[in-house]
Amino acid sequence: QRRRLPVVQPADVAGLVAMLHEQLEYVIDMRNSEATAAGAVIACGRGCNACCMLPVVVGEHEAVAIALWLTQPENAAVRERFLGGYQAWRGKLGDRIERVPTAVSSELERVAFEYFQQRAMCPFNTDEGTCSVYPVRPGVCRTTHALDTNEKCQGQSDTIHEIKHPAVESTIAGQQAMREILHETQRPGAGSDIMPKAVMRHLAKATAFPNQPCPCGSGLKFKRCCGA
Repeated sequence: QRRRLPVVQPADVAGLVAMLHEQLEYVIDMRNSEATAAGAVIACGRGCNACCMLPVVVGEHEAVAIALWLTQPENAAVRERFLGGYQAWRGKLGDRIERVPTAVSSELERVAFEYFQQRAMCPFNTDEGTCSVYPVRPGVCRTTHALDTNEKCQGQSDTIHEIKHPAVESTIAGQQAMREILHETQRPGAGSDIMPKAVMRHLAKATAFPNQPCPCGSGLKFKRCCGA
């Protein structure tokens, strides 16, 4: 039987996501140079991972890019580590994983804070506090940085001073239409999702059987969940 293929294939999406990220990195480097010249201190650094306990909501295009990267043979160890830690992460957060992406603006801050209070580290974070998918990490993980000190990031009890830069902000805004189009090509009519869950959905499609429990941990059969 013939079947209709998506207009944009996952490999194409991953390439376009890489282009968007390259644009972001260019203006982020510009911002960092200007901040250093002005005497500002960007607190984020290798091993600083408190923000990795916050919910990272991504479009399907970025989830596709990460999933394809994980399927490469040289990244097999990263993929297995993620698969091994995913269920513990999901079990700790429960239905908060579903509540964050669907929260309306008036309640998003409260729901995100409840998520953070569970102290559930992103399953892509390593024991050394580094990101195991750093080359393909989402745009939000690339652009948000604290100034002066990262101490307030640990408790979220005080105002965290984030660094803003016109070139970074305008680049993010300029990419919005492309991000929405790419998301729609991969998950038409559906919203964004928490990053680990969205990535698991794509990895599960390659290995799961229709009547087995879905690897995403929803409790449904695969054919009724990620395989639908």
